[in-house]
Amino acid sequence: MKTGMRDRLWKETRALLPAWAMTLAIIIIGGLVLSNQNVMQIWFPYALGTQLVSALVFGHEFTDKTIGPLLAQPISRSQLWGEKMLVLAAALSGIEICLLLVVGPRFLLLKEIEPNDSNLAGLLLFLPVVTGWCSAPLMTLIMRGTLGGTALTILFPLVFALAALALNVSDQWIFAYTLATQSGYALICAMLGYFMFRSLEDKGSVSAVITTTALGTLTDKIAGGTGAIANLIKKELRLQQPVFLLAFVLFAFWVALMLIKWSRPMFSVEYLAVPAAILVVAVPALSGIITVAEERHLGLHDWHLTLPQSPRRQWLIKLGVGFLVNLLVGVVLAILLVLITQSAFRTTIAGENDWLVWLFLNLWIYSASSYASSFSPNSLRALLGLGFIACLMIGIWFLPTMIYSVSRQASFREVALILIPNLGFFWILGLYNFRRTLSSFSPLLGQSSNSHV
Repeated sequence: MKTGMRDRLWKETRALLPAWAMTLAIIIIGGLVLSNQNVMQIWFPYALGTQLVSALVFGHEFTDKTIGPLLAQPISRSQLWGEKMLVLAAALSGIEICLLLVVGPRFLLLKEIEPNDSNLAGLLLFLPVVTGWCSAPLMTLIMRGTLGGTALTILFPLVFALAALALNVSDQWIFAYTLATQSGYALICAMLGYFMFRSLEDKGSVSAVITTTALGTLTDKIAGGTGAIANLIKKELRLQQPVFLLAFVLFAFWVALMLIKWSRPMFSVEYLAVPAAILVVAVPALSGIITVAEERHLGLHDWHLTLPQSPRRQWLIKLGVGFLVNLLVGVVLAILLVLITQSAFRTTIAGENDWLVWLFLNLWIYSASSYASSFSPNSLRALLGLGFIACLMIGIWFLPTMIYSVSRQASFREVALILIPNLGFFWILGLYNFRRTLSSFSPLLGQSSNSHV
């Protein structure tokens, strides 16, 4: 193997390594924590992790702003594509082997599973790897970013699943339907991704920004006022636009599930709780991640030194705005969706203890993601930092013990006694990182001003 090719393969391996290690850690820890009956729950973080790793193969070039030098190399695009996809195939194979070693033997012990369900479950064990390898590069090139590419990669398989529910595909044909639609989708995406990369042009820092002018205007009106504090609040609300757009997509997803339930009474009502569950987990993660890391990625972090407010007050405003957005979208909206579902179909999806667990998880994820954002150079690294913090907490049985305690206690006071120290711990560490990074800019700004004098 030539030295240049070896260096390029090592570069791609290093780019995928953090997300790859985080996915393996979640699968292994989930296998240790979950029982045989619940072991298939590992599939959800496994599917998300494989899509994230797959999107990173091109996403890190946009994040690190190295897409221009990559395209300028005197190497054919086909060779660059082949090297990237080779490294991605090796990474996904390692994840798949780990999943089969953890889930496979325990899955075979489930005697009561139906043959059709067994075939579908076996297909789902391999499907995320195949669709991720084929479609994530295309979606990342379209969105020109890792997180946007990951979201788009997840969206289309969900559309196929909703179509199966809307078309009332029988259990006898669901395996064939899933195999046919996902295989065709993956093949088309792989071909389009290859041809798109061959004709890709460097557009500098231009990327698909998930914001809207109308939404920004609306958040400005909600904040109101014209003072310094009001302007800071408006800025933070504009940073939170992806959270509102995520909530809108999940709300539309819930409406679609409600329509399917009304047209198909035999459709399980438990599926209607999925959008609310995603809101509880995804909104605090996204809201906390973009508080600092997004500004640092855009090169605006040092501008905080020019503001009249102290770093502590700016940090509190950031936390306060993100906390309120998370509370309204990640907690209140999720509760409303569940209550409307329970009232419409006269059933119970979540009990009182379930509400406490949801609230605990939501606030813990927000505080941990805010802390991860305070030391990360961009939103992707903050997401990976949040994943490693969660793996560490679960690995030492700290987080499972607290969740178990919350699920067994209906007293809000006892939940608060468990939760508040954790929130304070992460927020104080986040403030320390925020002030430390701002302090590191002060000498540089002083040298710049002296050079002009």
